[in-house]
Amino acid sequence: MITQANSQTWINKAASLPQRELEREVCAVNPKAMPREKIKIVSGDRAELKVGISQRLENKLHRIREIVGPDKPMEEALEHMADFYLKHKDAVLKAERVIAKKSRRPLSSGRPVVGNSVSSRKPTADVQHEVNLRDRGKCRALLPDGTICSSRAWVEHHHIKPKSQGGPNLPSNLITLCAAHHRLTHQTGLNNLRL
Repeated sequence: MITQANSQTWINKAASLPQRELEREVCAVNPKAMPREKIKIVSGDRAELKVGISQRLENKLHRIREIVGPDKPMEEALEHMADFYLKHKDAVLKAERVIAKKSRRPLSSGRPVVGNSVSSRKPTADVQHEVNLRDRGKCRALLPDGTICSSRAWVEHHHIKPKSQGGPNLPSNLITLCAAHHRLTHQTGLNNLRL
């Protein structure tokens, strides 16, 4: 990397650039392979996170750290980001918050809701919240060994009795499935589901 021809350039950069900038310059001409993502347990309740990130994400992390407090550890910035994302994107947490805010009990699974007739295309938000709370955002498909899938990734609501056959948009006719089991259910007509 350092040759007779470029040695003075690198000496000048080392003398004038902050360490982080110098590291970027070195990596630009001699890039390392991206580290393999991993979370390694280091003590009972502590783990070490190793992941490669872009310059853009690094800038965002620094900005979040400024907001949280520059004297706070990076862990606290990550914790705030995770809390904020889950508060706004986790369907189960959103359902709990909405139902608590309305300070009423969830809809009973057999009671029709205004706007939730058979002709309605999608279940109302209230019905979706009730299904999310009941299923806890986990796939309810039965596996061959009799256990429940329980995947929380890429979950969707499925009509047990299809809309085309008059199935209503009620919690009693909706179940949470991961995308793979949802697709399999539609392709095969499989109905291995557990409410």
